[in-house]
Amino acid sequence: SNLSKPLIGLSPSWEMVLGLKISLTTNSVAIN
Repeated sequence: SNLSKPLIGLSPSWEMVLGLKISLTTNSVAIN
């Protein structure tokens, strides 16, 4: 589909954002 193409193009940056969010959440949970 037309939507899959831009999503694939943005996947690297989205993976970085998701990775940062996961790391932040895990760190906050570990601290708490």
